[in-house]
Formats: sequence, structure tokens, C-alpha cells
Amino acid sequence: MGKKMLEFMNLISEIFCENGNSADEYQTQEAYDKYLQNISYSVNDAEFTVSPVFTVIIDSKGRACASCVDSLKKQRYSAWEAVIIGTDYIYSDPRIHTFNNSDLSQLCDVISGDFLCFANSEDVLDENALMLTARAICESPDADAFYTDEDEIKDGVRTAPVFKPVYSPDTLLSYNYIGKLFFASKELFTGCGGIKDLSAAGMYDYTLRACDSAAHVVHISAVLISSGKKGDAVKRDFAIRSLNTVLTEKGLNGYAVGGLWDGSFHTHYVMPKKYRCEIILYGANSADKLREWLELAEDVTCTETYGITVASHGTEDTMLIRYENALMNNSAAKVMRFPSSVGFSSMCNECVSLTNADVYIFISCDVFPLIPDWIDAMTEFAQRRDVGTVSPLILTPDNRITEAGNVIGLQGWWGTPYYLENRKFTDARMNRFINTVRNISLGGMNCIMTSGAVFTELRGFDESFTGRAAIAEYCIRASRKYRKNIYTPFSCLQGTPQQFTVPEQQDMQRTYDVLRPYLTQGDPYFSNAYNPAIFTPTVAENPYHGAKLNPMQYR
Repeated sequence: MGKKMLEFMNLISEIFCENGNSADEYQTQEAYDKYLQNISYSVNDAEFTVSPVFTVIIDSKGRACASCVDSLKKQRYSAWEAVIIGTDYIYSDPRIHTFNNSDLSQLCDVISGDFLCFANSEDVLDENALMLTARAICESPDADAFYTDEDEIKDGVRTAPVFKPVYSPDTLLSYNYIGKLFFASKELFTGCGGIKDLSAAGMYDYTLRACDSAAHVVHISAVLISSGKKGDAVKRDFAIRSLNTVLTEKGLNGYAVGGLWDGSFHTHYVMPKKYRCEIILYGANSADKLREWLELAEDVTCTETYGITVASHGTEDTMLIRYENALMNNSAAKVMRFPSSVGFSSMCNECVSLTNADVYIFISCDVFPLIPDWIDAMTEFAQRRDVGTVSPLILTPDNRITEAGNVIGLQGWWGTPYYLENRKFTDARMNRFINTVRNISLGGMNCIMTSGAVFTELRGFDESFTGRAAIAEYCIRASRKYRKNIYTPFSCLQGTPQQFTVPEQQDMQRTYDVLRPYLTQGDPYFSNAYNPAIFTPTVAENPYHGAKLNPMQYR
């Protein structure tokens, strides 16, 4: 990133921190208006292989439902019915029914649709909402749950869009990112136990159970519902009980507590009483730097069962060599020396081959642990069988974000959302990316954890890579083996800002080939509605992918 762009981003960050504006307000309305204009829905129901009937269940809360009902009547897809809860008003349209029974378990008796969703009286469905959902059902016949993007209506204007990622189960355990508009088949609705409460916590509980029971959950990448009124906060105790129930049903030995911001949660996974962590430390270019890292790690870290292997790469510094010898003599750390001709992947693989650990951390000497349980906070995820890699949050000494999981295609090869912006907890959009455990496509380049079992299964880093682009390839290979890559803000480190460096020259073509599907189609965990040229998630007037920023596409 150029110096002028960096200075501009810092200026913007300071301006909006000072005046208290949130990222939702920073989102340029003009760009979003053009985005909505440029999205065209050219779909014909005559092309559908099936024609599902939809039931829209509207919680009236004792109010008139004119906005929501009018938006239903304007739908391009006509096979729908509405069930309005909490009203005695009789509608002339035979497709609109009322339900005044306080027992929500009886809802199924009045539902005749194949798929159902919930809405509030002030919500407005886009005229293409049911049409596009029907198309998605035809395209994914094995799926029984679908969700869309959403926005708000303020003073008659659609604004504050929420663009969601592909189905992300760990993100869902952190907060109800699925929100509105969520469609479930009638069979799924009844099979998961239906809905027990129409509150925000009740909707979260239902969404958790439905997604856990679903055969396949599909994201429809389009803003298809607008909220006319801001929803209530999720009641913490209710949601924690729901999360704990779902964890039990998933067979995960864990429990939930409150998260870093209102409406979010932190799921802890119970770890073995004893586990061995091996830290592979690389990048030390002086004795002072290595000594500082080791002393700080020892002072901060509360985990006892860990060892350190220093990967010394082609050093000729006599002071550093003497210090490494001293470390080996007093068994403070293992030191493995490699000539400069040995690549990063080969070096790390060799270090692992001579150790025996349950989990491994590959960490640069440029970042330091900040909190005592930084290892435990990653290990609780890495020990799960369905996890490939875990990445921490890395901040500068003045609380600016340097790594919080990477997005493939952001600023070209990859990048971190909100790079070098001040971390804060009053910004709704930042909370979703930075202050929440979430699924990602690509972990951090300066610190990453993986289990010994996964490292063995994947046969380590690809030694055809010479530099740290091997970490990107490893993350992608893990995901293809159905292993999740996870970012957690509950493991926090500190590091100085570093200019992003493209992969080493020898690795460029290999890296591009590995990333090509993501560069051309977009990172599934970062909506292509965002502009990949900008670190702050900002609407793109005309969505395009990171390949347009990547010089390799022209070679």
C-alpha cells in the first residue's frame, strides 16, 4: 500500500474516531445507491425446475403490517402466503391468515408453504426476494436452509447494508450473523423443534437449531429485506442456554459466555488437561531481538507445557550465533540452523519433524504475545477435528489493527480488513470483522497455529514454496480437506506495522495458481459487494474481484 494511501486511511480513521461516527455511517450512501441500481435480477420463474410455495410469518407486535404486507403483494413470484401473528385484523386477500394462539408449537397447523421465513411488521421485502430464493432452491436441491443479505430503511432510504459470508458455523456461534431473511423448509422447521419465542434471542435460538439440523445451508448474495426498525438486543442468558444446547448436540465439549460486544458470544472448547505446544520461531536477525522475544514470551505466557524451536536462517551475526549457542546449552530453547538457500517451508517442516507436539505455532519474531492465555485461546480451536488453522489478532502498540485474519484478493493478493485502523467496540461493522470469532479463507502470515494431526495429514507445508506464501497454500489445502480456518480476537499479539510484501519472486506463479479461484470468483468469507481495493469494508458501486488488483493476471 502506498504511503499517501496509508496517510489518508489514518486521517480518515482519526476523523471518525473523534466525531464518534460508526462504520455504518461511514459507508457511503451514494455508492450503495449505485450498487442497488446496478444489481439487475433477470430471472424467469418459467425456467424453474420446481415452484416452491413460501410462507412468510409476520410478527405484528400489535402493530399494523401494511409495509410488510404491501411488499409481499408486490413480489414478482406469486406462490406465497402470509401468517400474521398477534392481530385480529381480517385481510381480504385469501393468501393472508392470522394466528392469535400464544402456543407457537401450533404454527405448523396453519402453514401450507414448502419454505417459511420470519419477518417483522415494519420489514420490507425486495420485490425479487421470493423469486431469487426460488431460483436458489432450484439450483441447490439438496439444501433446506437459505439466507440473504439485508439493510435498513431510514427516512425512506435503504441504507446500512449487511453483506454476509458463505455459511460460517463458527461465526454463527459468535452472533446471529444470519439474521434476516432466513428461509427453512417446513420439514426442517418441524424437525428442529420449531420456534419457541419471537424475541431476538428466540430467533437466534431457532436459527442455531435449524442450521445445525440442516442438510445444507446456502447464502443468497443479494440484499432482499430492509428493516424498518432496529431490532432488540439478544438476551444474553437465553442465548447462552441455546448455544450450550447446540454445542451438546454437535458433540462439541464446550460452553458459551458473553463476547466482546453486546449481542456476541464466546464459545470455549474444553481442552485436554495436558497438551504439548511447540512454537516454531523464525525471523530473528539479531541477538537482542531474539532475547527480547523469549523474555517477553516467558513473562507473559501462562501455558506451561510449551517448547520453543528457534529456526535460525542463514545468520552470520556472531552475537546471534553466540546467543543461540547459550540457549542450546541451558536448554531454554532448541535451535535449528539452516543455510540461506533453504526455503521457509523446508525449514518449518524440518523443525516439526524433530519435535513431538499436539499443536504447533509458526510465529515471526516481529510479533509478541500480549495476553497470558494466548496459546490456550488458539489451542481450544486447533484441537477440534474439523479445524485446520487458527489465527490471532495482532495490534500495534497504539492499538491499530495489523492482522485479523486475511481476505484473499483484498488489495491484490490478500489483506486484513481495517488494516491500521484503531480497534474499537462501538463500531457495528468493525465488531463483525475484528471483535468476533469467525471463519476465514486465509490465516495470518505472522502467526498461525495448526494441530500436529492436521500437519501430518496435510504432509506439512508445500516445499515448492520458498517464502511465507506457503502459509496461504496450507490454509487453502486445509479447507479443501473440510478443515475450517478460524480467526479469534481472544488470542492477542503485538507487532509493528509492516508493509505488505507480495510473494517471493520464485513463488509468484505458484501462489497465483493457488489463489486464482478466489481472485476470480471472490473470497466466500468476504462479500464481493465490498470494494476489494479498500481495507475498510465499503460498498463497491460495481462489484469486482481481487484479480483486477493483482498484476499476475496480466502475465
